[in-house]
Amino acid sequence: MKQLLFIISLFSFSYFFLGASAVQSASLEYSTFISTDPVSNSFVIRYGGLEEKDKHYYSCSIQNLFCAATSTPSESVSSSGNYYNVIKDTERVIFRGHSLDGKFVYYYQYADTKHPYRWYVVINTEKGKTYAKKTAVPFLDLMTEQNRLFSISPDSETLFYIDDREGTPAIYRVPLANMTKSSMIGERITKSAYTVADFIAYDKNTVYFIANRKDPLTWSLYRYDTIADTLQLIADNVSYSDPIKKVGGNIVFLQMKGNAVVPVVYDSTKNTLGYFLLPQTPGISSINNSYKVVRYGNLSGTILYPKADTDNAKVPRPMIVWLHGGPYRQSSLTIHSFFSYGVYDWILNEARGNGAVVLKLDYSGSYGYGSDFISALKGNIGKQDVKDVVFALGKAKEDASKDFSISGVYLVGNSYGGYLAVRSLTAYPEKFVGAFSINGVMDWTTLLEDLKTSLFNIYFGGTPNRKNQNLFDKADMLGRYTSVLPGQKITLVQAEKDNTINPAQADILKYSWKPNGVEVNVISVPEEDHVFHKNSSITNICGSLLSFMNMTATSEERCIFH
Repeated sequence: MKQLLFIISLFSFSYFFLGASAVQSASLEYSTFISTDPVSNSFVIRYGGLEEKDKHYYSCSIQNLFCAATSTPSESVSSSGNYYNVIKDTERVIFRGHSLDGKFVYYYQYADTKHPYRWYVVINTEKGKTYAKKTAVPFLDLMTEQNRLFSISPDSETLFYIDDREGTPAIYRVPLANMTKSSMIGERITKSAYTVADFIAYDKNTVYFIANRKDPLTWSLYRYDTIADTLQLIADNVSYSDPIKKVGGNIVFLQMKGNAVVPVVYDSTKNTLGYFLLPQTPGISSINNSYKVVRYGNLSGTILYPKADTDNAKVPRPMIVWLHGGPYRQSSLTIHSFFSYGVYDWILNEARGNGAVVLKLDYSGSYGYGSDFISALKGNIGKQDVKDVVFALGKAKEDASKDFSISGVYLVGNSYGGYLAVRSLTAYPEKFVGAFSINGVMDWTTLLEDLKTSLFNIYFGGTPNRKNQNLFDKADMLGRYTSVLPGQKITLVQAEKDNTINPAQADILKYSWKPNGVEVNVISVPEEDHVFHKNSSITNICGSLLSFMNMTATSEERCIFH
């Protein structure tokens, strides 16, 4: 196989724009696949805004590209017969599946603290033989985060699977005929060091996959012909939130368009893309969320610039450094693949529209950069990530200062990013005006003692003990009140019913620092969990952020989330 793949351009596109007969009004609208029906060449999605009342079910016909409202459907249920009896007593099984004819059953056996290896397993049910590949875990078993790990061609001749044993999630091919003990090693077919987010076998020689091949933040859909060794770009700005679907002979996927995530169909015979007619807020898919991709050393991010000043005297602009949660998550070019993060992109765009410069940064530990980037945080929480923030900030301010006068820098983040915002301020207080944390971790000791087996327990090497206490000391914030400068702002936004980060985390910091003369403002968000589901919550957080930066809304609609 050639080391370099030949890129074929798409020859033609058919655009069928969404937007007619709108029945709802929303700031963001997202699609989620519910079921597929290859017989009628159709699929069902759930589409709409943030709140449950704004989400509706639609049955979409690939033949006429029309989506009609439908009643609540049941999700696709595969006919598995008794295929899984062969693994009924096997522990730690996920991603199980079978070939269409039932000849092969596959599954993934994940690693954990008691089992340091993970297994890719295929069983030939006719011969009663098992073929397996044991792989070491680079740092964390993050294959459990994938949408899928296996896909068998319809004729049961070829298995494809994803493994990150060579540093990045890549696709491996395994011929299923005449298998031997070593067959499951497979042949790597995605050669370069990019991340494959999802894939599906179209036939025994063809696979479609989503990957950040162009740059870490650009996710695209590709078609790879393993016989001709050709790679074809199908579409950019693809969402990796839902798995790719094969419906009949077509490939269906999700794509970001403006402030909406919409279903798209690729017709391989005509080499065309089709967009569905779906009730939608007018203009939402044509919104232009402009951005600039930046690369600072091994760090990537996106900068959002406000409209440039027209006069020679530059108007002072606040600068936001956005830090996503996770840390095994990623920032986005426009709106995020996940609705739970898309609301923050909307808030950041509102701040940009109000005059702020925004840097959305992927720091060490982020998704899409491979195992080494992830493991860089092991034993370095509160150190390496902070260094990343400060390094990228210097470069971003240098870029922004060519057109804008930066009045001050504000750290803003959610969950882990909320922790990193406050931790970065305490490490380099002279560089920041304030930190605005949303559902953030404020005390690792109490959090990890509560969670016991989270991935953060792996980052720290367990709950606090004599051997790892120095790691907790590096990450600690409770004792860093002396670093906060007079006049610096710290606001903690905390959902009152957060089941991921105990709401008491905000109070721990507030009442730990208060006796030492450092005021922490806590904003409680009622009736919300770690992921927000109410329009009013997003409106309030957005307005609070503008006030935090001493910005006055430039329009009546600013920060009003529908």
